[in-house]
Amino acid sequence: MRVWRYSRSGAFTIRATSSHCDAIWRRCRTGRGFSAITRCIWSRASWDRHAAARFKWDAPKAILNRTDELETAAEQADEFWYARKSLWLVQRKLVEHEEDLPQPLLGSYLAAPEHDWALAEVLTRSNDPDFVFYRRRKTDSAATVLAPNAPELQGVLPTLPLVWSPQRDATFISGHFTIPAALRGKMLRLELQSASHTVEPLSIDAILMAGGRERARYWLRPIFYSTGGEEFLTVSVPADADECRYEIRVERLAKEARVTDFRIVVDPGK
Repeated sequence: MRVWRYSRSGAFTIRATSSHCDAIWRRCRTGRGFSAITRCIWSRASWDRHAAARFKWDAPKAILNRTDELETAAEQADEFWYARKSLWLVQRKLVEHEEDLPQPLLGSYLAAPEHDWALAEVLTRSNDPDFVFYRRRKTDSAATVLAPNAPELQGVLPTLPLVWSPQRDATFISGHFTIPAALRGKMLRLELQSASHTVEPLSIDAILMAGGRERARYWLRPIFYSTGGEEFLTVSVPADADECRYEIRVERLAKEARVTDFRIVVDPGK
């Protein structure tokens, strides 16, 4: 079993069995951040020293942009994990300092994971989707891909394109919608085609409710390229969540932000 894992530089590799990784994920849910993952792995190692001997760690410097070396590593992997902040850190700084920088080609495992990879878990830290876990997709578990015109999303999404201008539009937008049944209890990858001359022109505070009580909360800050690009965000929807309440804050000093396309990749998770 070959798995990429989090490190300060972005990802890592592990050798283990699927059952061992399942145990790690179950225990990670009770903790936060890399320290929790480390505790889980070494806790597992104390249970079975023979299993621990099969763990192999590797740390690519970055996995966001496509290279032949990373594509070969992905072909050999059964799972990959990443931390969102580390994944985007270097690229975000480049975009911030070079306004017209085009978006490099994403690794295939990030550009279109629905073909070969299934979203298995999302761990949050202070409402940020921090650690994201993918495993090799099984042949009998195809992802559901919802475009903006999908029947499941009718009445949920506004008409595209969406354009915000702080000089013209409100800088604070709030609302709510009923979570479609097809999304409840699922892992979601939210994909945006967007453009702005401000790297992070807006933030989204999404609260998932069940019977009027908060079940999960996500604070999302998508990254925009001035020449247009793709952003992807991940969330886990509780099975009993029936309503999403959201607040969108547009930076007052931000330039115009535009979303031209949107889709949701739906996975059952775990």
